[in-house]
Amino acid sequence: MSTKKKSTKQPESGAPSPRSMKNMSLKISPDLESQLEARARIEGISKSSLVREAVSEYLVHDGVPAGKSFLDQARDLAGCLEGPEDLSVNPAYLATYGGSADPAS
Repeated sequence: MSTKKKSTKQPESGAPSPRSMKNMSLKISPDLESQLEARARIEGISKSSLVREAVSEYLVHDGVPAGKSFLDQARDLAGCLEGPEDLSVNPAYLATYGGSADPAS
């Protein structure tokens, strides 16, 4: 007899039935397992449901954590190139700014 507790959270509408899902196994660290169990218990869902939600969110956002701006993600790149901090300080650059790209004109 199984002692597993059934989830009290109802499946989302439009979610596939458990029978139509594929099985997958993965290896995780004991620490990650503990965190997963704790979060699933807090959310009132199974560990499998929590993993499905996490993978789905990851794929929807192309692996970028939700809520992070472009600046947050590229902050370490700021100032990584050498040269003037602001191209507008170069008069030669400003002389051709807004001009025609055609050298004949």
